[in-house]
Amino acid sequence: MNATGTQLRARNLRTLAMLAALFLLPLAIAFCTYYGTDWRPGGHVNHGQLISPARPLPAVTLPRVNLVPGAAAAPPDTATPFRGRWGSTTTCHASSGCSS
Repeated sequence: MNATGTQLRARNLRTLAMLAALFLLPLAIAFCTYYGTDWRPGGHVNHGQLISPARPLPAVTLPRVNLVPGAAAAPPDTATPFRGRWGSTTTCHASSGCSS
């Protein structure tokens, strides 16, 4: 390599080192601060209370969006087209021994 090639490679390596430091140093400082010192959060606090029994939300009328300019507006739709159609889904792998 000639002198300009060596200088270019050194500059590229310095740029790479600076980028690595830019992204890795904050992570290393946070890790050392959290695990290496007594400076930790004192815990957590939940604000509020659960509503028991849960109250249902009122039905909401949603406006229809018309993407065609100048076309007649569609009638508003209610927010209940999926009421009674939602269910929970579980996945089970044969090796786990669950039966569904």
